This record gives sequence, structure tokens and C-alpha cells, in this order.
Amino acid sequence: MSQQQVDYIIDVEVNVDRKYLSASANVTYHNHSRNTLPYLIFELPQQRFQQADDIKSAGTTFLKAQNQLGQTLHVEQKQTYYLVHLDKPLKANQKQKITLTWDLQFIERNNDLSPRSGFEITKSGAILIGAAQWYPRALGFDEQFQWDTLPFKGKGEFHLELGNFIVNINVPANYMVAATGELTNPNRVLTPKQLELFSSQNTETITIPNEHLSANDTNTWQFTSELSRDFAFALGDQLVWERKSIQLSTGIHHINIFYPDNGRWLWQKYGMDGAVHAISYLDANVASFPFKNYTVFNIAGISMEHPGFTFVGFRGPDHKGSGKPNYSRTQKHDVLGGTFHEIAHSYFPMYVNTNERREGYFDEGITSYLAYLIEQSWSEDFQSFYGSPLDIVPVMLHSYQPPFTLADNLKSKLSSHYHLPATAWHILGEQILAPHQLLTLLNKFILKWQGRRAYFTDLMTFLDNNTDQALAPFFNFWFNSGLHVDLAISEVKQDKLTAMITVSNLGGIPMPATMKVVYKSGEITTHQISFQDWQAPYLQINIELAHPSSIKRIVLDPNNKSADINTSNNHWPLIGG
Repeated sequence: MSQQQVDYIIDVEVNVDRKYLSASANVTYHNHSRNTLPYLIFELPQQRFQQADDIKSAGTTFLKAQNQLGQTLHVEQKQTYYLVHLDKPLKANQKQKITLTWDLQFIERNNDLSPRSGFEITKSGAILIGAAQWYPRALGFDEQFQWDTLPFKGKGEFHLELGNFIVNINVPANYMVAATGELTNPNRVLTPKQLELFSSQNTETITIPNEHLSANDTNTWQFTSELSRDFAFALGDQLVWERKSIQLSTGIHHINIFYPDNGRWLWQKYGMDGAVHAISYLDANVASFPFKNYTVFNIAGISMEHPGFTFVGFRGPDHKGSGKPNYSRTQKHDVLGGTFHEIAHSYFPMYVNTNERREGYFDEGITSYLAYLIEQSWSEDFQSFYGSPLDIVPVMLHSYQPPFTLADNLKSKLSSHYHLPATAWHILGEQILAPHQLLTLLNKFILKWQGRRAYFTDLMTFLDNNTDQALAPFFNFWFNSGLHVDLAISEVKQDKLTAMITVSNLGGIPMPATMKVVYKSGEITTHQISFQDWQAPYLQINIELAHPSSIKRIVLDPNNKSADINTSNNHWPLIGG
């Protein structure tokens, strides 16, 4: 089925004092499916905060809908979903225009309910507002699930359509605005000095001064974005705005970094450099970077990706000025790693649309793996949290929920939807496929599926069809089994001419591995066990070696690349045995 399309023209006014917005939208829904739709479904995820005991006011107090004639349409609320009943069913390959009006009360961004949006007030009194999931977003509709109304409980993310956006954001004149897409009226909202710098396409990082047009009480910032999966924006009254133009494979791209003055040191030192490094790496190694304008906005406690725009919630020490503050290696790598991860989301789910609520492991797993590659290209001793097989061992030492589990049913989403899939992709790319083959295949998949919704089965089928290996067992073991890796040298038989070595799969997940053999003669040989060497029921492999010298010692996985939870049985003779 073709991808549905939902276009928005939105006018929004932000009341900074009340941390509140009111808005209206002209929405055009293009029904590219074969179904007739008697209603459309939109979602306002922040409605779940209305049930919280500690929040007096949150979410939306009303959502109204009208047809093209201005007649009221019936709106039916079901949890965070709103069904807009059309006066005339929308037939296949037709479009329908409606008007929506609504409001939204923001809550503090550090609320225990993890709002992914909200406001921050810094110690200096600066106000930052991050607006995400702020407008009625059309729920994804496809042939597999039609209206997939899995409830929003907080961990499961979003299932959206693509569309064109024109968004007019009215704010007090002393506030700067960052958003998805391109600022299309800079001459109306920027001072002459700001406009000159903004338009300069400078290949060095420039700082656009925090000043405003004194003649205005408010400014309306207009942003446009084509075939975008979502739209987010943010604003602040004491922001540092850095901008840089870089040359990528498809031309000039513009990078914007926004952060409050108290986050100056780490963000001034690493914010722009980190963003440019990530975008350049992805453009060169994965696929042409899809956004001509990309913005990273620092607001404490919110890290969430959007098309061409991301929030990064790590800040480091609360510090103003140029003097070097005390900060930890972890704080530095949190700022960089958070930036790398969110930018890596530009392909999944932004360029290739995915159903995050049902398949959170899809985009988060690939993104975490790509972020790991970016981190290691920044520095080989980068403090990476996801991706290394050795680092997944603590997760696998205990019972864990496999990645195919729905996000809202997970005890640890970080383990099951980020850490485990990222490690699986790392192993697939480094130990099963040929060098660089996985990134080449991801490039081809991205180009094939850009602008369309893909499910994980589409990717598995694509990889099976474009490699000479049957990969379905690998994905089943890593994404669906809940098993772990424990390879063991269970038996060694040798005579004068040959040796038979039995490697057993005690943990349940078969793995490729290197076997190092040391002979009494002093010779050392290595032997590779491939994933395809394992055959159902994947219990053991027998390896016959022909050699006139007796074996002195065998080590399985000497470089700790298999995520093995018990390395004591990787030795023969057993250590201490």
C-alpha cells in the first residue's frame, strides 16, 4: 500500500508566562489506501498527564474539528486518541480538508512521567520551552494494522504519517525559535546583524547574537518542511545560537546548535563539532544525509529525535563564561553520545518511516549501532554505552526480555530495545557479513524505502535476498529468544595425526568465534567458526584438525567478541582444572 500523506498549515501562539499554547491547523488528509475511511484518528500523547495526581493542569482542554464549510465535526476521545468523524466518508485515492483547533498546557520537562516535552527555568531565570507531540498528529494507517491504536503509556513511541508542513509560531519578540525544517521568513524575525550572519553560509562556526527587533512585541517565525514525519520546535529567551554550513554529498547543509548560557562550556566546545562529525560520518558511510537544515537544541532532561531537529538533554556542569569548569569524562561523552544518537535517527524512523510503538527495537537498535560507529570514529576509547559485545554480557547474565517485546511491556527498554539490538547489528556487521557489507545493504534499503513505512520483516527479507546467507535464525536468536551466549570447549580428542575439538552451545545462541590453538611445538594457529557452521538444533560443532604435534592449549574467543557470559569454559584445559 502507498504511504498516506497528511499536510498541515498551523498557526500557533505561545504564552510564555503560562507555559501554554493555542493553535489552529488546516489539515489535508490524502487517502492513498484502498480503504474508505469514515473517520480520521489523531493523537495528543500529552493527554496521559491529565491522569497524574501531581499535575494540576496538563495536556489539552479541547480539540475541535470543522469541515471545509465551517461545520462542526464530531470528535470522540479515547485515551490519547481523537476520532474525527467525517461528514462524508473519505474514499480511496481522495483527499479531505478539515480544520482543527486546540490548546496545550506544558509541564516541567523533568517530570517523573518523562514527558519528552515541556519547559525548563534555569538558575538565571532563563526560560526554555520544548514543544514535541504538541499538535494533533495523524495516526499511522496501513494494510497490516489499519488504525493501529496501541495505547500510549509512555515507553512506546509513535506511529505517524508523512506530510508537508507550514508552521507559523508567534512568540514574544525577545525569544528565539528553532524548529523542524527551514526558517522561511528570517527577514521578518531577525535583526539586520542576525540576518547577515544567518545568510552567510559560513564554513566556520559563527554565533548569532541574542538580540531582537525592538519595534515588535511579538514575532511570528515561519518554518516549512516537505514530506516530514513530524514537526517539533523550541524557544528560549537567553539562548546561544551557533550556526555552520558544511559541504556534504548532495550540497551545502546548515547546522544549528542552541543551548542556554549556563551550558556554555561543554556545548560551546563539543556541540557543533559533535553534530558536524556525526552528520559527516553518516553522509559518507550510510546514505546521503536527508536534511538540508539540522538543529540540535539543548534543554535539560529531554532527549528526543524529530525530523531535522533534536532535543539533547545532557548539559554537563552548570557554568557560564570561558573558564574551564570541572567535568567528568562521562559528562563529556553524554553530550557527544546523546548528540550522535539523536542525529543517527535521521534515517530510522525519519527517512524510512517505522512503527515505533509496535517495533521500537527496529529504529532504536539500528540507530544505537550507528551511534556506536560514530562514537568509535570520534575516538577509539569513547565511553560507548551500546554496541560492544563485551558490554552486553551484564545484561545477558540475567533473565531479560527479548527485543520483540512491546516497549510498554519492558522492564528495561534500554537493555531490550537499544543495547541488545545494537550488539546484534554489530556482530552481524563485523563477524558474519563481509567488511562494510552491512552499511552498504542499509544504504540500499534506505534508498528503496525512503518516504515509506517499513516493518522489521521488510528489512529481514531484504537482507536475506541480498546476501548469500540465511539470516532468519540469527535474528530469531537475538531478537526473539531471550537466550544468551555461552560457548564452551566441551571435549578434545587427539591422536598422533589429528585432533577432534567439540564446541558446545550451552547458552542457546550460536555465535561465530575465533579459536586459537597452541601446539607443544610452539606453533600457534587460528580457526574461524562461522555462524553458518552451526546447524539446527545448534547444539555443537565438531572441528577436526590435522597436525603432527600435540595440542598444548586452546582458547575460544580470545578477543571477547562473542558476548560470551562464561569465558571460563572457553579454555582447554580448563583454567585451574
